[in-house]
Amino acid sequence: FARTLLCPSCGWKATCIRCDARTTVHTNPDLLICHYCGWKESLKTECPKCQSHNLLSVGQGTQKLESNLREHFSTTPIYRVDRDSTRNQTQFIETLKKINTGEPCILVGTQMLSKGHDFTKLTLVVVMEADVGFNSIDFRGPEKTAQQIIQVSGRSGRHSNKGEIIFQTYDANNPGLLNLLEKGYRNFAESELLIREKMGFPPFRPMAIIRAEAKSANAAESLLFRINHTLSEYETLGPAPALIGKISNRFRFQLMILTENRKRLDQALATVKRFHKKTGRPKVRWTIDVDPIEI
Repeated sequence: FARTLLCPSCGWKATCIRCDARTTVHTNPDLLICHYCGWKESLKTECPKCQSHNLLSVGQGTQKLESNLREHFSTTPIYRVDRDSTRNQTQFIETLKKINTGEPCILVGTQMLSKGHDFTKLTLVVVMEADVGFNSIDFRGPEKTAQQIIQVSGRSGRHSNKGEIIFQTYDANNPGLLNLLEKGYRNFAESELLIREKMGFPPFRPMAIIRAEAKSANAAESLLFRINHTLSEYETLGPAPALIGKISNRFRFQLMILTENRKRLDQALATVKRFHKKTGRPKVRWTIDVDPIEI
């Protein structure tokens, strides 16, 4: 229904007790759910910090969009397609059958709708919060967002009818979004590549990320510090907490390695493997992610 629940009186936000993440608001049933570990609790009606009853559900979830649309289009069938509504494969297939009858309807969904579907009479696509991904901490965030926008826009007007796309945004002057819409994906990609080259990020330099997690934050971080010490002749970033620093009561850290070429990266990873053989198996779960898709 919404990204998070917050109290405007004192600033309290609903968070997971096992993860460094906010819980999302769900309705029918009314729950706060962590999308990282699955932890659930009843939806709060009173702030646990200041006891205010004026709590706000912030952000546009698919349930909230569906609810708002029903107020304005009460006679039009509305189908919601997201992780919660499509857990049952049979139910999902039945929903697609109803959509493909060609009768007027409105689809509300996540990026699940953007790929692999051919809705014959779909002529209008609305992209909500189109600018958000362009401000991602992950350097690949703008690239992924642009690809998703192109993919979901391609659902509209695939056959004889002309298609239309509407973008809702909080920042209509976002340079990444404007570049994509006004000059097309190729120009956007070239601009992103210039930024990557200046930053020394892939595809101009190979990258690997060593991720470590443990029940103790010190154990995970100290292991990466020891690995980093063996990589003194290479460029590294970190160790630093992962973007989500704790999931299911396990603390997560990462160490990034950047080199001039692939051979040099292989040499760095060979150094890490020698460290592993020398130290044995510490009480830390760790992995090496070469050419990481996300940071």
